[in-house]
Amino acid sequence: MSYSDDDPVGFRYPNKFLTCTQPVGATAVGPGTDYPFAMTLEHAMNLYWKIYSFKVSGAYTFTYKYIKANPNEVIEITSTNTALFAGTLSHAYIFEGGWPQKMSEMVCLTGNGIGYGPIFYGFGSVGSGLIQTSEGIYFSIGVTGTLAILFFLPILRTEEEDDFQAKYYIPFQFNAGLDDDYGSGISTNSLGSGGSKIVKQGAFKLKIDGTTYTTSLEVTASYAPSTPFDLNFSGTIEMEAANARLAE
Repeated sequence: MSYSDDDPVGFRYPNKFLTCTQPVGATAVGPGTDYPFAMTLEHAMNLYWKIYSFKVSGAYTFTYKYIKANPNEVIEITSTNTALFAGTLSHAYIFEGGWPQKMSEMVCLTGNGIGYGPIFYGFGSVGSGLIQTSEGIYFSIGVTGTLAILFFLPILRTEEEDDFQAKYYIPFQFNAGLDDDYGSGISTNSLGSGGSKIVKQGAFKLKIDGTTYTTSLEVTASYAPSTPFDLNFSGTIEMEAANARLAE
């Protein structure tokens, strides 16, 4: 990246970013939370200020079983869900306040009079999927993804004497799912204690300026006639910058 000498909010001026942060305190951070990544100051600034849209790539296979009761027999069904990711998520202007185009507009976002400031919310098609069961059900479907960088939540930091040695947490949540009742749902955030789910450590990767940060994915069977069991998941999903906002 390059920065001009008169860039008012470029990475030459981290103090402007640091004034936006709060100590972690008792807030839950790490995999399965709203704050999954412990980043360097430079990469947190990059994610918060610079990136405007994100490329999504990767693939996964998810299998689970359930019991289907027919009038005269009980059948054990195996459902196999596969997905291939190759898409881009850009901010959708569906919230008041919009989403800033310039980094100068990103400094210490505050409430807009209705309880929150601008947030990043990207929603759309990010790939293709396939569902096949041992009973013969077969679907070729799309994959829908959402990305929210929750700017109504604060940026957090660990308390170190040197700000450049601290770790920074940007509120971040990615979700995706196959577009069918027999599909699967995945999230970087915990989906709660109910239902059948499997957690895969390190299955989600976020690339920032050549560095890869990882967190877990929580995977659930979206629907089955009975409680799913024998859940298995393999694969990874990766996300990285597609476009950046103006350094003005």
